[in-house]
Amino acid sequence: MFIILIWFILANVFLNVTDGSFRLALRISNFHASALFAKIADPFINGLYTAYIILHNDYVTKYGNWKAAIAQQLADTQTLYALLKQLGNEKINAWDAAIAGVYAKGTPAYTALLPNGHKPFQQGTQETRIAAVLALINVIGSDVALATLKAQIQSFYDTIKAADTKQKGSISAVAAASVVLETARQEMCIGQFADLG
Repeated sequence: MFIILIWFILANVFLNVTDGSFRLALRISNFHASALFAKIADPFINGLYTAYIILHNDYVTKYGNWKAAIAQQLADTQTLYALLKQLGNEKINAWDAAIAGVYAKGTPAYTALLPNGHKPFQQGTQETRIAAVLALINVIGSDVALATLKAQIQSFYDTIKAADTKQKGSISAVAAASVVLETARQEMCIGQFADLG
């Protein structure tokens, strides 16, 4: 029982309670900083507050950066999903109509361009659907009759590829911000535990 009591006293309760919750860590830190500030007239508490507020402000800044990264990821994801939806509906329908206007459906030339119909543009992973657009560009190649259509498809491909790259980058940015915030959370919790001692 004595060993358990010593272990409980030595365990950093702030680290344990806030593990996995940056929001809870922020709430506890706000409370901790406010409690210290309320007694700032005491020179001893003033020293604790002065040391702690640096950790607190650092955490608040990094928390804000993390939330901003999440918001950017959501926006980038929404943009990409809208383009994928556009690809699967209006874009492929328009491209199909333009191709059928030059090469009748069922002809070898039409089949070479859209061997699986609309399916590759409407189903599958994001990567395979975007790759289907590039494949169509490559199959059109130097066909003069489809040169205008190829330019339109290329423009859309450039847009959706850029959106995909940006969205994947924003996922990485959130992960990086999470690592930085986790380090700040741990430092802040160690500061809180030191004040408690």
